[in-house]
Amino acid sequence: MAVDLLATTGDLRADSVLEDVVASLDKAIGPDLRGLYVAGSYASRSAVPLSDLDLIAVLQEGSDEQLAGRVAEECAGRSPVRLDLVTLTAVRLQNASSRSCPH
Repeated sequence: MAVDLLATTGDLRADSVLEDVVASLDKAIGPDLRGLYVAGSYASRSAVPLSDLDLIAVLQEGSDEQLAGRVAEECAGRSPVRLDLVTLTAVRLQNASSRSCPH
């Protein structure tokens, strides 16, 4: 499956890893993948050659998080860039952000 990224990290290797992660998660959990977000140095375009690629995969509530975690581990195992991929549901993300952001 070909994947079109909505944005680039500015690094061809990292973008290739992103495409693999999106395709792999899409194949495993389909529409339960709500979004994939880049964080850290690749997000700020300050990555250096030894930087890891920090990703947050947001899943639909009730998704198989264990399956998504196994897919993440498989992607990390074949990635040419060190990959740190966290999977969480949209509700868990919302709860985490509401605790860390004062209203």
